[in-house]
Amino acid sequence: MKVKQIVEECIVKMGLDNFINNQTYTADEQKIIDRLVFNVNVVYREIVTSYLPLIDSREVQIEGGEYVFADLTGVRMLYPVRLEAGDKEIKFKTYATKLKCDYEGRAKLYFAYLPSEDFVISDEIDDTRITSQVMCAGVLAEYYFQNKVFDLAKSFDLDYRAGLSVLKYKGRSMFLNVRRW
Repeated sequence: MKVKQIVEECIVKMGLDNFINNQTYTADEQKIIDRLVFNVNVVYREIVTSYLPLIDSREVQIEGGEYVFADLTGVRMLYPVRLEAGDKEIKFKTYATKLKCDYEGRAKLYFAYLPSEDFVISDEIDDTRITSQVMCAGVLAEYYFQNKVFDLAKSFDLDYRAGLSVLKYKGRSMFLNVRRW
């Protein structure tokens, strides 16, 4: 989904004329677009840090039972998820700047990370786990909260949280215990 499409959907839901495809923008229109793009970044970072993390892996060298996170270059790591050596999963303890384990040698570290750069209006969000409706609801919730329109902010936030819970648990079976009444 394109950032421009999310901004366009937000503008329509705000009840404004759809000016996103105009060649030039007035100062007020440009201000709205900039705020909405900023909020797209805020919402996407919230989603990937709290609900649907982006996971990557790298080969790392564990020395002395420790691995320092500063050695992981080119990525903004949030937290380690799993550490494997071959087919064996290695238990570890996480500290602020490193992890400790009872292993030495090459291992594969799986970790959650943040995207390296913010989105601009011409970018595309390649994360297929997120729908444009959820992004739009989150962006409008942030936008109206920043503008102190709390009733609309609350309404869009409820839609946003409901949509996120559906996306987070999509495809997972949930079992409820049978109760006798």
